[in-house]
Amino acid sequence: MELKKDTLQTEHTKGTASVQVTFDESYNLPDYLPDFHSVILSRGDVRLDEGKTGPGHILVKGAVKFRVFYRTGQNDWKISSLEGEFPFQETLILESADEFDMPQVETVL
Repeated sequence: MELKKDTLQTEHTKGTASVQVTFDESYNLPDYLPDFHSVILSRGDVRLDEGKTGPGHILVKGAVKFRVFYRTGQNDWKISSLEGEFPFQETLILESADEFDMPQVETVL
């Protein structure tokens, strides 16, 4: 008779929490870039740097990165681009969260 051992892991969802983040900050166009005339294309990504749980809460840190392609002044019609990011730190209240839980964070932009 042979004894076979297998490792069994299970995941248990303790709850869900969501937050909507708005930014009231402005991003100034650097002096070395030409002025905006019109936006051609804009894209953004959310980068998550850290997700930690504590008793009753989840701390999420990251940044919203953006890229904008735009047409410059009214006479020369050249194309230029601008990149930047807005860092954020948010605390989500989740009463069933414990210190050693592993949060699964999903972002939508």
